[in-house]
Amino acid sequence: MDHERPRQRLFPDIRTFFLGFLLPWLAVMVPVSAVIVLASTSLVGAIHDTSTGAARESLVDRRAILGESIQAAKRTAYEIAHNTDVVRMVAASNQALGTGHASPADVLDAVDTYAQRLIREISYYESVFYLNKSGQVVYELGAEELLASVPPASSAYHTTAMRGNVDLSGPYAIGPERRLVVVATSPTYDQDNRYAGTAGVIIRASRFLAPVIAKRTGSRFSYGVVDENGFILAGNDLAEWTYLPDQSDSAETLTGLILGGQRSSGYMRLSRGQKVLAVAEPAVLRPWTLFAMLPAAQVTGPTLTAVFISVAAALATGIGAGWVILSSRQLNFKNKELADALDELGAAQNLIIQTERSAVLGSAVAGLAHELNTPIGVALTSSSFVRDTVQSYDGGDPAGALAEIGKAADILDGSLRRASAVISSFRRVSVGGGDESPVVLELGQAMEDAVNILSGPLRDADAHPVLTRDVPVYVRTSYAAINRTVASIVAGAAALPSQLGPKLFQIFVSGVDERALVEISLRPLPGINQPSDGPSLATAKRYPGKAIEAGIVKTLVEKDLGGQALVKASSDGGFTVTIRMERAKV
Repeated sequence: MDHERPRQRLFPDIRTFFLGFLLPWLAVMVPVSAVIVLASTSLVGAIHDTSTGAARESLVDRRAILGESIQAAKRTAYEIAHNTDVVRMVAASNQALGTGHASPADVLDAVDTYAQRLIREISYYESVFYLNKSGQVVYELGAEELLASVPPASSAYHTTAMRGNVDLSGPYAIGPERRLVVVATSPTYDQDNRYAGTAGVIIRASRFLAPVIAKRTGSRFSYGVVDENGFILAGNDLAEWTYLPDQSDSAETLTGLILGGQRSSGYMRLSRGQKVLAVAEPAVLRPWTLFAMLPAAQVTGPTLTAVFISVAAALATGIGAGWVILSSRQLNFKNKELADALDELGAAQNLIIQTERSAVLGSAVAGLAHELNTPIGVALTSSSFVRDTVQSYDGGDPAGALAEIGKAADILDGSLRRASAVISSFRRVSVGGGDESPVVLELGQAMEDAVNILSGPLRDADAHPVLTRDVPVYVRTSYAAINRTVASIVAGAAALPSQLGPKLFQIFVSGVDERALVEISLRPLPGINQPSDGPSLATAKRYPGKAIEAGIVKTLVEKDLGGQALVKASSDGGFTVTIRMERAKV
């Protein structure tokens, strides 16, 4: 009874349960679940897009290989059509039409030798044939099956040549085994440059397309080539002359997109049961389509893992939220019971607890916002530089762009690490130091305040600040902007290794006409050796890297101060930063 009584009093009816548990639980879980669903959806999409993008990238290379092979076949057809012996042989055939006269024997022998050498030297050339202008066979070497199955006079390869085009025709299925071949043809002309006939090379499709579908070492993909009817011309996982829509309903749907000339991708199931992600890319040069296939498990595996993690996170969040709500309600119940028993003493105790919590929270938020204002500003500006660099990238040198982004990312990382050192100095700055509102201030004094704030990092870097002002110069900006800009420059001073010894950090503030000028420089001081014959100054060591990133400093000056900056670095690791700003009227 003692255990049941608190539970009954905790939720005495449905309305209390709805208001005290279910409604708060839903208020937590609905937004959390929405975030988890969005995150998991984005992750699943990213996994799919990454695999699809990698497949398309590999298909671009293979499309180029196919294009080169096609052009090579066309060049061969053109060359065999313009062979001197061929021209004589075809001309003799045209002259002998209806007379029964044959071409001279020496010409036939020369053409036969030429054709045999061509087939022997290029493995995917199966045969060579020549037709006269009427489509009659003048010469053939190994072309009987094609010429018998596709009558030459009415064929596409002969019609194409008659129109004066060098092109590929096919594929054609010939022979008892119905092997696939394509035909590269070219028109041949007589001595008067008139159409005389057709020259053709028969190419074995599987050998011709072997470089296109060849798997590279470590490749996740298998490849194939589909013709305009949906038949496999060559492939790793599907046999030649397989009709792709016959594999499954999903394959038929994907084939419809492929044959529509669209860049398409999707899952399909092969006849042997394997599920794959297929990515198609039009071959452009022919009515063929290249496609890459990846086992679906390589995509769905990480996807299922992501979904499982998302579901687990949602369950953990739900259990945690329910436990917190129940614990909170139980605590409130006990507090209420204690308040009823102790009356005003319990109420006063609750008021003190709530007051202390609010005071601690307000103090923590105010202190954190004040102390982290400047370092977070530097980090945000650095990330803005990364974003601007990515958005302005015009497709030029990717290595250079990545290098700039990498350098900016290093500066961002360094700025966040320096935040801990900067926080200790903020306690000495007035409340106005964190204000972003622009005011008219004396630039020299503001620079001096910024250097004082950053005295810790300068001291750690063994850099000795020296500030010089010739006349008071007034500008309109904020103390926070001055502090961020000087902090980024001090970061460059702190980047020099301590082995380089002491350094001189100089700031010179002046005004010229309507401009305010600030020159900040860092120079390693030469060391002093004490040899036996007297004192001498050692030369400054060379520093192989760069201590300051010009892009970050320029962005800070432009975005925060509204001015311009010129940054020069020296071989010893030192630098000079010249800042120009508009002077304010006082």
